[in-house]
Amino acid sequence: MPPVEFIGGRQGLRIRCHTREAAAEFRLDGQQPEETILAPWNLLTDTGGSGRERVVELRRENGHVLASWQNGSVPRAVQSETPAKNETLWPDSPEQLVENPPELLRALAEASATTDTDSAR
Repeated sequence: MPPVEFIGGRQGLRIRCHTREAAAEFRLDGQQPEETILAPWNLLTDTGGSGRERVVELRRENGHVLASWQNGSVPRAVQSETPAKNETLWPDSPEQLVENPPELLRALAEASATTDTDSAR
């Protein structure tokens, strides 16, 4: 899996990941420290959990990415090696964005209901 980029700056936080075939980016408004941290994909599952209140602090230290958070009242931490930079360039933004029609969510739900949950792929 490609690395996940956490990019902080005056305009907020961007979390993004991409391959040659697909790209995804999440943006969170609000000023952040100017910093870019590359983390391995599995860091997302290692720190995942339920609840919108979860805050994970990331920092770089000696070639590693350190993540720390609270799991209820229990402090948690994980350390991962900093991955190599993604050699695939981030795709250019489209010239114009359009809103998806409201029917799209229903169509996607119907399509997912027709898939084989026991697929061998």
